[in-house]
Amino acid sequence: MKNRKNLIQILALGPVIFIPVVVFIIASFIVSAEKVSYEHSVAQISQDYLENEKARIRSKVNNMVNLVAYRQSIIDQKLHERIQRRVDDAQRIAIALYNHYSKTMTEAELKELIVETLRPLVWNGGESFIWILDFDGKFQLAPNYLRHLEGQSIIDFEDATGRKVIREEIAITQSHGQGFLWDTFTKPNEPIDKQFKQLAFVKKFGIFDWYLGSGEYLDTAKKITNSHLLETINQVSQGETDYFFVIDTHGNLLLNYARPDIVGKNMSKTTDKNLYGLYRSIVKASRDGSDEFLSYKWINPNTGKPDTKLTYVQNVPGSDWIIGSGFYPNSLVSSYNVQEQRLTNQHNQKMRHIHALTWLGMLASFLISAIVSIIFYRVFLQYQKEIIQTNDELKDLNIELENKLLEQTYIIEKANTELENFATLDGLTSVANRFSVMNCLKHEIERANRFKQGFAVIVFDIDFFKKINEQYGHEVGDNILQVVAGLIAKEVRSVDTFGRLGGEEFLIMMPNSSLDAAYTYAERLRVLIEESRFEQDINITISLGVASYSFGEKLSELMHAADIALNEAKDSGRNNTKISHRSVS
Repeated sequence: MKNRKNLIQILALGPVIFIPVVVFIIASFIVSAEKVSYEHSVAQISQDYLENEKARIRSKVNNMVNLVAYRQSIIDQKLHERIQRRVDDAQRIAIALYNHYSKTMTEAELKELIVETLRPLVWNGGESFIWILDFDGKFQLAPNYLRHLEGQSIIDFEDATGRKVIREEIAITQSHGQGFLWDTFTKPNEPIDKQFKQLAFVKKFGIFDWYLGSGEYLDTAKKITNSHLLETINQVSQGETDYFFVIDTHGNLLLNYARPDIVGKNMSKTTDKNLYGLYRSIVKASRDGSDEFLSYKWINPNTGKPDTKLTYVQNVPGSDWIIGSGFYPNSLVSSYNVQEQRLTNQHNQKMRHIHALTWLGMLASFLISAIVSIIFYRVFLQYQKEIIQTNDELKDLNIELENKLLEQTYIIEKANTELENFATLDGLTSVANRFSVMNCLKHEIERANRFKQGFAVIVFDIDFFKKINEQYGHEVGDNILQVVAGLIAKEVRSVDTFGRLGGEEFLIMMPNSSLDAAYTYAERLRVLIEESRFEQDINITISLGVASYSFGEKLSELMHAADIALNEAKDSGRNNTKISHRSVS
């Protein structure tokens, strides 16, 4: 009996001892689970920020690679359009001269006038030009280095591959009126045994037994396109820590905002072991086509000090270019620290709740051992639900954070676009404003000095514009400014920069253009405005000054030369074009 009583007492005391122990073990498990969940969530925040930034950089680089690949893929198309436009423009000029002087000049005088008018039309440092031959193969207009052949027949002339291209050109113009053909020639000032692929466009003149033509070397077209692409990429990322850089597979660093001191140098030949090792890693990563990021030390533009950088690179298909961009992980710390503090506060609050409920459960287990297990079961289920709900809330919070990041990115990009338009466009005429024009001129001067490719500027004023405002009012004057700007904007080339300097004064920057070509172009614009109709039948004319850039000179000197030419045009009775006569190197 005594033993049974002791057993009963033990059994009676058993639940009182067992249930609190079980409650304590379960409570310890819940605390541990919450701690693991908290630590996982904290670790996941920094990882999510890092992965989101990597995804953004990958998308940014891939988009730029696709853009560059597309722009390089249409070089051939643009080359066709550019050459045909030159010949079409030359034909229009020639026909206009014929129509204007056919009644006052002999045929011989007319032919000489047309030839001498078109002779200055040269591009790409004299590589491209307008030529004229008759259907007997006789040169009427030849480039400077072949001018001794003018008046002679070259109908049996053969290119570097042995093709009789003159006969092919005559056949094209006589059968189709116009057309393209590829041939192979040496370049002016290049070794005679070195051949270059060239695209030519020929067109029947339509009046004399002449045809006109022009051509351009494919490698020159590629150089021009790549130069413009580098300038565009530089402007897109300038001033940002996630800027683009461009390097070719031969090791030439073509673009890097943070290290202009090594742009143009060959990293494969550098004595700097770090730069050489980085170059090898970039080339290997681009060849592998991996989505992985390179990690290395690089100058942070914001701090000016070396910092760990993660970079993603991709090779441009069909090109030897490698484009990359990256970010500095340390710049993300402040963002995810805020989120980590929020999670820590939530975790501490939950831990206080868990501890309070644990002590309450243990106290209840001593008082009502019969129902403690039921209460415990319900509490356990409740805590499971809370854990699941907490995880769901964390997932929702991460999704909400990603959405907010995307929303903020969109707002910032939209604001940047609006600010850029406001800062670079003239509010009245919607062409480039003075700040944008001057900035483009500065970049063009740097490019001209770097690549030894000159350019020209045209400055023009609307004649007697002040009197127009006084007589008809500023509303009419504003309308005239808009119409003039619209007419000119339709005429400028895609590579030209056209903007308003202020008041009625405008400027056109013409890359890779000679002084004579710019003068011919300016005259065409002057005639266009003179022959256009304006509000209230007001006769509008413009005066133009033309100057070309002299290597090494300052922007102010170039603008001064153009202004002097403009003032000479005004002093000569307006509705006139004058060229700056200063010496140009």
